[in-house]
Amino acid sequence: MRQLFIIDYYTEADNVYRNLQAYMELENQYQKLMASIYKNRLQNDVRISTSQKHS
Repeated sequence: MRQLFIIDYYTEADNVYRNLQAYMELENQYQKLMASIYKNRLQNDVRISTSQKHS
């Protein structure tokens, strides 16, 4: 009986860590995407600002 409990515990713990890993990978992708969006927005703001100075 005790052996079964230990197996269940580790099986559940493995599932928790797999879900946590998947969440962290998704969060990482999200942060990279947001960084790319802000970088592009800043580059566009600089281009607009520069072109207005030359007009």
